[in-house]
Amino acid sequence: MLLWLMACDGGSSASDVDKPYLLIVSPEEGDVFEEGEDVELEVEAETADGIPVDIQQATWTVDGESWEEEGDHERVDDLPLGDLDLVVSATVEGAELTAEVGIAIEEAGGGDGGDGGDGGDGGDGGGDTLTTWDGSLDANVWFYSSSWGFEGEGPCPGAMAVQERPGDSLTGSGSCVADLSDLGDYDVVFDLAGTKNGSNVSGDLSVDKGSDTIPFTGSVAGDGTMTASFDKTFDSSGGELRIWGTFTVFEQ
Repeated sequence: MLLWLMACDGGSSASDVDKPYLLIVSPEEGDVFEEGEDVELEVEAETADGIPVDIQQATWTVDGESWEEEGDHERVDDLPLGDLDLVVSATVEGAELTAEVGIAIEEAGGGDGGDGGDGGDGGDGGGDTLTTWDGSLDANVWFYSSSWGFEGEGPCPGAMAVQERPGDSLTGSGSCVADLSDLGDYDVVFDLAGTKNGSNVSGDLSVDKGSDTIPFTGSVAGDGTMTASFDKTFDSSGGELRIWGTFTVFEQ
């Protein structure tokens, strides 16, 4: 994120601002597919200020599996079963970059369980339960750059999606656009990883596919609405960056 570069790296190097990163367009975090179903794999590269960059070579793998596919925009139907960490590694302007996304491949042909005869309706065909929530992200961004000698603050409204996996684990993703007036608008991308313990939820939000994380805590109400808050200030010799707010998502 350009704000983080300005606040923490000093913002003095154009090469830092132009440094590319990978963005997985498809599949999305939490997507679920049946075994043998076509899955579109697409990855793009761009700089922190949103300028597209060509990908010279991309390789897709599954963490812990021998599966592999080459290309930055492919369609596959042979992904292994299970909850998968799909990883793409790419060469971009001579740099080796990686990104990953969590998806699930389930057994095909669960069916509707038949008519069940006189003993009932035959069930729903089984399969793992996956609860999903969708809703809004209401964040705020403030930063101060001692190297550049200025600060900025503004709201960052956006959207958030959360999925519950077997074992009470949570995954998700979201994004918002920070309105910093004269400094312009900046996209902020979040990835969520956490747990659900009864009605309580907690975990971390990673920022812009990086290693920086923001803890969140919250709860799920009786009507299925999940609400959580987060707040963290990042400090460095070049300045400070604070991101805080809430997300409210509704069970689908």
